Amino acid sequence: MNLLLCLSLALATLQSEEQPAVLLGERANALPPAYSDGEIADIAYESIVSDLRAQDLSTEQLGLAVNRRPDTAVARDVDTILMRSLRPVPIGLNVSCYRGNVLLRGVASNEDELAKATELAARVSGVRAVLNRMMTPAQAQPEGRLTDAPDELPSSSGTFAFLTKDGLAGNNVRLDVIDGEVFVKGYASSERARTYVTASIGRIPGTRMVRNNMTLRPISPQEDERLARIVQKKMSWEQKLHGVSKGLRISVRNGVLTLTGLVDTEEQAALVRELAADTTGIIVVDDQVVMTAKER
Repeated sequence: MNLLLCLSLALATLQSEEQPAVLLGERANALPPAYSDGEIADIAYESIVSDLRAQDLSTEQLGLAVNRRPDTAVARDVDTILMRSLRPVPIGLNVSCYRGNVLLRGVASNEDELAKATELAARVSGVRAVLNRMMTPAQAQPEGRLTDAPDELPSSSGTFAFLTKDGLAGNNVRLDVIDGEVFVKGYASSERARTYVTASIGRIPGTRMVRNNMTLRPISPQEDERLARIVQKKMSWEQKLHGVSKGLRISVRNGVLTLTGLVDTEEQAALVRELAADTTGIIVVDDQVVMTAKER
């Protein structure tokens, strides 16, 4: 009996350590917060766009080493610095953290304090993004509760593109969230890219289901070569790029176009990006073009 009791306690301890998010403040509890539809959309966007680029990770490491610091430590440090620095202390201050994404709730005294809270939280080591859902007294309801968007209205991320360290890409991506169900549209460079999006969203507390309807663009080495030739010709024909187009190097892999080389002006740099992106079949542009020292 004693052995069974010890095993049960050990299992309970392990389960408690695996909680993916931490909530501090007046309404703190042991469970990870189930984010609202709008918060799911925001966190999903941040996770898809910046997880791998910011942390220099590969997709095989997704979920294993995304956080350099535990969420518990990040949330505790943010909570501490806000309690010490904001005057008066915000009413009902809550700090939650999930994979480095910090969410702030409560009622601050004015707009300046709201901005200060975001700035202070962003400085804490381990914070990847700050979602400030705090309000001023004028924005809060008379009863002191924070106003929420009607549940029947979908929350959207807007459209965006992404490119991971190991070449997974997507464009015209849009996330719509209704009652915890996430609908994904857009284009993906491969099945792995589409799986990456689904996995990133599915880990967020409050997500009930991910319906990923991203379209896979047919890509082959021959198609990549054809796209590279098209972009190269477009740049050679552009009068404003005469003298620099031959020094630009263009490569395409799985619809991801990488640009390297030197240009003389910011106008040329913007034109190079525009010509590359405005090519049917290119999913995303990895712009590594550098301006010459005389322009900088």
